[in-house]
Amino acid sequence: MTMVGMQVVFDALKGYSDPLGYVSDDGMRYDNLDLERDIAIVKKASRLLDICRYPDGRWIPMHDAWAYRDSRRVDPNVKPLEQSHSTLLPGVGHAWLGRGKGEHQVQVHLHFSGAYGHAHADNLNLMLFAKGQELLSDVGYTHTQYRSWTVSTLCHNTVLIDEEEQERSNRKGIIDGSLLAFEAAYNPVQWVEASGEGVYPGLAEEYRRLVMLVNVGGEDHYVVDLFRVRGGDQRDWVMHGSADVDMRTETNVPLQHYGENLLPGVKVRFPEHERDQGDAEGRNVSLAFFQNVLHSDRVQDARVTFHGDDVAVRIHLVGLKDSELFVGDAPSVRRADEDEPLLDQFRMPMLMVRQKGRSPSRFMAVHEPFRNKAFIDSVEVEDIGERGVYLKVRHQGSTDHIVLQSGTEVFRMGDLTFQGEVGFVREQDGEARVLGLWGGEKVQWQITRLTGGGIYTGQVTDVLRIEDGAPYHALVVNGLSEMDDIDGAVAVVTFGDGTTRGLRVQRLEGEHVILEDDPGFRVTNTGMAHCFFPLREIEGTVQFQIRTSAFVTIRDEGVEQRVIGSGNFEVK
Repeated sequence: MTMVGMQVVFDALKGYSDPLGYVSDDGMRYDNLDLERDIAIVKKASRLLDICRYPDGRWIPMHDAWAYRDSRRVDPNVKPLEQSHSTLLPGVGHAWLGRGKGEHQVQVHLHFSGAYGHAHADNLNLMLFAKGQELLSDVGYTHTQYRSWTVSTLCHNTVLIDEEEQERSNRKGIIDGSLLAFEAAYNPVQWVEASGEGVYPGLAEEYRRLVMLVNVGGEDHYVVDLFRVRGGDQRDWVMHGSADVDMRTETNVPLQHYGENLLPGVKVRFPEHERDQGDAEGRNVSLAFFQNVLHSDRVQDARVTFHGDDVAVRIHLVGLKDSELFVGDAPSVRRADEDEPLLDQFRMPMLMVRQKGRSPSRFMAVHEPFRNKAFIDSVEVEDIGERGVYLKVRHQGSTDHIVLQSGTEVFRMGDLTFQGEVGFVREQDGEARVLGLWGGEKVQWQITRLTGGGIYTGQVTDVLRIEDGAPYHALVVNGLSEMDDIDGAVAVVTFGDGTTRGLRVQRLEGEHVILEDDPGFRVTNTGMAHCFFPLREIEGTVQFQIRTSAFVTIRDEGVEQRVIGSGNFEVK
């Protein structure tokens, strides 16, 4: 909306020239003025509008973005994307993993931005577009009486703690999320991770989500979703189906009637206008929007499927102990098209998993979008100590072995040996066909081994920017003297207050980490300073981290290998 309004100004001024001989007091003179051409940030902002789109051409509904089903209402020239690419927007605080062409595109989004106006309580929200549809939805913007519902935490695919809304102002400190990883160099297996403890100040000791997109061959993909929460007495993990089409819900566990909504016995007054929050006797009124609720105590290995006419998404809930399952529906709002009498007519399916007590929560799910027939045969998970999980996904004659852990301990299970942060092995007929290693020393299946260089860390001593006269954008660092080619890596920069910024890397030249884009900050005598909004100055040293990664695909006709940083593939 801002850019469309500014376009009127750009068009009006385009081609303007000062009168002959005129020079202003500051020495400036304008000839053939073109603000879009001459102001770098305007060009980037215009490009952002083209980037932030679903495969069908619609804008991504983050925060107060309109989620029109028919993109022609916004721009008659909008066309579907030809191809989806994984994208990191570090200044926005949003990333997505994407691949595929035409009607076979898939995008899974992870949102971790701060709240600076027009914000929703949606930190670590997940969205999934696959098989030609948005299957796990964010409702987006509305001016109807249900606005308070659409901006609430429960209306997003994230976690609600103690029925409290995520913080949407900076009164209690910085609430921006922090990127922890963005690893998209190996197209068949990509992952991203972020944290957002600041949205629950004083309550969340850990609030962290990892999302992995895995191609199983052909046009089918699944999404691994690991959400860790520590803090509070009750944690509600929420997932919504499509806000665009009718969907029915199917489960493999018995369900009992729970109530008209999630607040049985509570007197509820729903909002009566856009600025009205409603009331629920002191409880969070958003719980009352989750309606027609069914309940089960059998959550272990439950499967919940949201079915559309010809497309569905099956959610495998694995390793969830001492949990409750709730399914129901809620106003999708979007299809009412701002017509308030229709708000309750259009519904979207909802799923919620609740865990209580002071113990940390780990919500583990695998999302499986499919058309006509599901392709995953089974999903199993085992704990690796307190901080890790070992996941096995069986599909179409193959088994994917996925290890996710915070440390670098050695893990052994059957034919699998792993040391590192994230590991992947696709096994078929007992033999390894794909191996992936991120931030680790090795992943091995029987006699087939892939090694890596672990994680490189160091200090950022300076920043180079083209706008400041440098030949390229770069971090000047120490600690990378032994690293090989890092094209495709992401440098995660951590500032003195613990906040981060992820920067995509092009290459390494001595102590210069050459970047794809403007880093957006400068190193100062006391720490750092943002070059753009939110214009913070943060004291303390600026640190960086770069994961090495290595991937190999083994086919009958040969081996394809890619290494970022350092690594080696061998068969003993």
